Amino acid sequence: MAEVAGGEARVALFSGPDAVRVVYPLSMYDGAQLYGVRLLQPGMMTRLSSVSRAVVDLREAAENSNRVQGVFALAYIETVLLVLVGAVWVGVSAADSIAVPVARLVQAADKVAGGNLDARVVTSHQSEDIAVLSRAFNRMTSDLQSQQAALKSAGEEAEARRRFIETVLSEISAGIVGIDVLEHISAINRHAANFLSVVGEDAIGFNIRELVPEISDLLDKVSVSKVEEQEVDLIRKGETRRLRVRISGLETGGAVITFDDITRLVAAQRNAAWKDVAQRIAHEIKNPLTPIQLSAERIKRKYRDHIDGDIEVFDRLTDTIIRQVGDIGRMVDEFSAFARMPVPNFA
Repeated sequence: MAEVAGGEARVALFSGPDAVRVVYPLSMYDGAQLYGVRLLQPGMMTRLSSVSRAVVDLREAAENSNRVQGVFALAYIETVLLVLVGAVWVGVSAADSIAVPVARLVQAADKVAGGNLDARVVTSHQSEDIAVLSRAFNRMTSDLQSQQAALKSAGEEAEARRRFIETVLSEISAGIVGIDVLEHISAINRHAANFLSVVGEDAIGFNIRELVPEISDLLDKVSVSKVEEQEVDLIRKGETRRLRVRISGLETGGAVITFDDITRLVAAQRNAAWKDVAQRIAHEIKNPLTPIQLSAERIKRKYRDHIDGDIEVFDRLTDTIIRQVGDIGRMVDEFSAFARMPVPNFA
């Protein structure tokens, strides 16, 4: 049924036979109604029913389409949110897997920079790239630790050798001075400082030419190929020393100067020369003394009895000759004793 404008007409569709029936009230006639029937083509009602159902289905599809779109939009939003949350989670996980090991590496690097070479990075539960980097860092710190231990050992050994050399140089009797390329004193032992009348530590940095001008000519001849040597007289504090100076040039620049105190050696050589002179003088003097003494004694024995007068003068003269010969003999013996002086011991 359907309501029609201008009255309350009721329309009904019937199949078999296909017809349209209409009931229309007549207002001018009390209670009267007009009934009309119109036959339709066969199958028309079926088609109209199909169209009606199609319209209903279309309306329902339109309504369902809106709901589906809403559901699809919600599903899309949920999917986007899930993807976003997953991406954030994956990003945080990836950042943690990189940032945490890198932070550990930074902390270990700070410890190494502070001098702690025992710092190591744990390589477990890391990505392969970070694990490779961590293992390389651990190898580096291990190598640095080994090299530091080797350098420390070498430094201790060099220090021990230096102290040993300094001890040896300080105890030897020769004076040792080391100079650099600019001829400034870089090392000096105790005996050299004593020879030069300086304090060892205060002499470091002094120019050797200003401190010892006596060896300037020798310094001009210094070369790496040979050792220059010269004897000089060094006067310090009113005391004269005879020194043998040797200068040896170094391939790295600078030179090593050796001072040997030969003062007592020169004195011994002079004594040896005087010894030889004394021996010769004693020999030359002593040779005629014995014949002179024997001759005087023989004259006294032979001619004393033949002197008639003034025999006292004769005895006095012969005794004087014999006595003086004895005195000269004692002098010769003293020369001989001087010539037999013991060899000096310089130990």
